[in-house]
Amino acid sequence: MNLAKFLACLAVFACSSLAGPVSYYGELKANGNKLIGSKTGNNAVQVRGVSLGWSNSGWESAAFFNSTAVSAMANDWKAEIIRVPMGYAATNAENEWNGSYLQDKANNMNRVKAAINAAIDNDIYVIIDWHAHNAHARPSDAVEFFTAMAQEYGNYDHVIFEIYNEPMDAYDGTWENIKAYAEEIIPVIRQYSDNLILVGTRHWSRRLDEVIGNELADGNVGYVLHFYAENHYLNRSVYLEGAPDPSFKEVITMAMDAGLLVFISEYGTTNSNGGQGDKYNSHHAANTNEWLDFLNEKNISSCAWHVNNKGEGSAFFETSFQPLSGNYSDRNSMKASGKYIYDMLIAYSETAAWRNPTPIATAKPSLRRSAKAWRTAGGMINVDLGYTPTAPVTLQVFDLKGKLIATEYMNARFASFGANASGGILILKIGVQAFSILPP
Repeated sequence: MNLAKFLACLAVFACSSLAGPVSYYGELKANGNKLIGSKTGNNAVQVRGVSLGWSNSGWESAAFFNSTAVSAMANDWKAEIIRVPMGYAATNAENEWNGSYLQDKANNMNRVKAAINAAIDNDIYVIIDWHAHNAHARPSDAVEFFTAMAQEYGNYDHVIFEIYNEPMDAYDGTWENIKAYAEEIIPVIRQYSDNLILVGTRHWSRRLDEVIGNELADGNVGYVLHFYAENHYLNRSVYLEGAPDPSFKEVITMAMDAGLLVFISEYGTTNSNGGQGDKYNSHHAANTNEWLDFLNEKNISSCAWHVNNKGEGSAFFETSFQPLSGNYSDRNSMKASGKYIYDMLIAYSETAAWRNPTPIATAKPSLRRSAKAWRTAGGMINVDLGYTPTAPVTLQVFDLKGKLIATEYMNARFASFGANASGGILILKIGVQAFSILPP
């Protein structure tokens, strides 16, 4: 094979195989009760993935906040989205929250940023989660955190903000208090970002029904529901088993019928205590199957709990698993819940829209054009489309490992831009075309 043919094949491989869901869908937004992508029109988007555990220093879950674990979730487990929880408690006096945000800010922030950056590098979505049960007690801490996060990551299409994990009744987590808290935090994020914001609901994020008629004014918000399939079966009451309250299925249906976007930012296949103690073996495949069938029917996105080797059933990996050196694809290293989620995500990946894109008719004329691109000694990339576009044309630059380096939009025939890559061969994708650019 000559050099030209080799580079052409390599270009097609790099651009078609390694770009992720964010490159395909773009920024995710609420459109009534649908999640849509900025690049894919009004078609409903459903993304499926996993959640890391608490970020707290010294906790087992903290060891998974790194590029090794996140890359494995994206590439081996085929997750399209990963949730990154910042562990938080409203006071330092609560011993159960040792090592959380207030007690060790620097290390928690470093871990969270490492996981977020890895998600962006892998071109998957990432939820920046304020993992709290009592966030409304001290909103100033959330203001501090989300100011930093929105400033640094608010312009990335990859990012979703979750401002309140699971409000608890014990901390007076009424919808009125949650809403007041959200009305303080959302404007902080909106100073820097228009990205999707998720808001937890009362009673460990179950009472979607209480939001109806008292929604937040912001138009790009989703409302959160959590479930653990072993005892939170789909037709069970959202409050107490056997109680007359509406079921999980009913509150989701009611919320969607009212035009609300529902997002399952956390679910488990085990008992709601996370599979601790005598519930260690509580993984319930049948109930989880029923749940996931319902979520697929409704196009509801979800993240499974959780990437961890803690000694509880909801942790995906056995306690002997090594986060930095373990084989993330070894099913023998996984607990029952981990095997189930791993197999499910891989099965879903076979039919994911972004992995099997339908050709876009409006892109076909570009196949008849003769685009040119070259690099200058200063590292700039120059592009001649060969024609003047009538609509913006997307350009993506990749290195030979398939990593997305730059995205540009052309409104004219000629463009010149920097790609932050001084040497080596680059791959340029223009619409549906891909070809190599040699160093100057």
